[in-house]
Amino acid sequence: MKKILAMLLVLLVLVGCTTANNNNNEPQNNNDGVAATTKVVFQGNVYEETEEVSETLASNWSYSGSIKEVVADADIAGEHDVNVSNSLPVGTEIFAEIGNEESIVIQTGDNEFTVFSIQE
Repeated sequence: MKKILAMLLVLLVLVGCTTANNNNNEPQNNNDGVAATTKVVFQGNVYEETEEVSETLASNWSYSGSIKEVVADADIAGEHDVNVSNSLPVGTEIFAEIGNEESIVIQTGDNEFTVFSIQE
C-alpha cells in the first residue's frame, strides 16, 4: 500500500511539473484575451512582427542565431543574455543583414519568412 501511495505521489509531481513547463511556450495574451504582438529580442534590440511575409529568403540575409528562451510579454524589454521571444518557440531561426539593425527576418514556417522591425 505504501508503494502505491509513493508511486501516485511521484506521478502527481511529474504531471504537475510537465503541465507547468508546457505553459511557458504558449503565446502570451493580454487582459482582453487577444494574442500579444509577436516580439523578439535580438542583440539587445526589441523587434516586432510586421505583415511582410515572403516564401524565400534574399541572399543578403544570413543565419544569425535562434530563439533560446520564451519569456512573458511583460518581460520582453528586460535585459537578456540570449535571443528571446514572447511567443515564438525555442529554436526558431533568426536571419540578419550586415549593417541593417532596423529589421531582422524570422523563419515562421516552412518556406515562410517574416520581417520584424525594431521597436521604437
